[in-house]
Amino acid sequence: MTDLTLLVLLCLAPFCWDNKTPFRRNTGAWLMFACLVLLFGLRHYSVGTDSFNYAFRYETLTDLEPFETGFRWLIYALHAVCERYTFLFISLAALLWGGLIHFYRKYTALYWLPVFLFCALGGVNSVANNGMRQGAAIALFLTAVPCALQKQWIRYYIWAALAFLFHRSSIFIFPLYFLMQFRFRRRILIPVFLIFCVILAFAEPITHALFSDYTRYLMEVEQISGGKLVQLALVSCFGLFPFYHHYRTLGKNPPVKSMLLWMTMLYLLCSWGMYIFDAGGALSRVAWYFFPFVPLNFALYISEQPPKTKWLMLIGVIGLIFCYRLGVYYLSDTVSQADIIYYYKFFWQ
Repeated sequence: MTDLTLLVLLCLAPFCWDNKTPFRRNTGAWLMFACLVLLFGLRHYSVGTDSFNYAFRYETLTDLEPFETGFRWLIYALHAVCERYTFLFISLAALLWGGLIHFYRKYTALYWLPVFLFCALGGVNSVANNGMRQGAAIALFLTAVPCALQKQWIRYYIWAALAFLFHRSSIFIFPLYFLMQFRFRRRILIPVFLIFCVILAFAEPITHALFSDYTRYLMEVEQISGGKLVQLALVSCFGLFPFYHHYRTLGKNPPVKSMLLWMTMLYLLCSWGMYIFDAGGALSRVAWYFFPFVPLNFALYISEQPPKTKWLMLIGVIGLIFCYRLGVYYLSDTVSQADIIYYYKFFWQ
């Protein structure tokens, strides 16, 4: 399904490219939102490893105890309106993609690119298809980030509390308000890095204590991430180059760039720490809260380049992504893994 999503986004690119006329820009954003919501909302429950569980529990209202309180309330409210699981899928897709597109448009006119990179580098399978509860929590967290930059701590913690009601892993976003109040400086980088490494070293017992379904997360990551290290290396490249550039130009718009530097650093630490410290799959769930900032960081980096360089970089990025996707297809460990990545059908099929 990842490649189908990328093809849809490529078709939408001409409508989202013109940042000079508000009508074209708004029309492109709404068109992208509608296409992504329909693509993910109208899918069959067999698309995605967890979709059947969500569909079955929604239609039968059984075995809802493992879900967080906020997500259970949402299921009851939506079920009272429509009993078909498609209504749940459409609602969650609208929340995820609406939050992402709104967040990206707030900080860059090149909002199409971070959405494209988010989908290409794992967001389709890990968040939109299989992590729908966490996808809702991520969207709520992204809504809270501008509140932190504007020092509106009450609004930030209201959104953070709502995110926690959808997924317990969002408990880690509560202290981020204070981190985003600090400008990214060299003298505080090393202490933060050391503190985070100590946390990572104890990440496995912490996540085991917080998440009763920790073992399921670990098994899920092992089953669908045969090329995880290749994907992580590619994401790291997209994160490190703009990381260095924004660090050098931090004087321009420091709150936003500081926020992007902090979030990119946290994503890289979480992702690589999962392998270095053998922290397991639950830590990868935490990393997904920071992942949307990596594509945004890269989009801002490209937007600051001269026009000719910008177009060459965009063409190179799109070509690199499709070479990567082609490699995933041919290097899939099993046929079933390839089916998970590429399989798609509508709910009526």
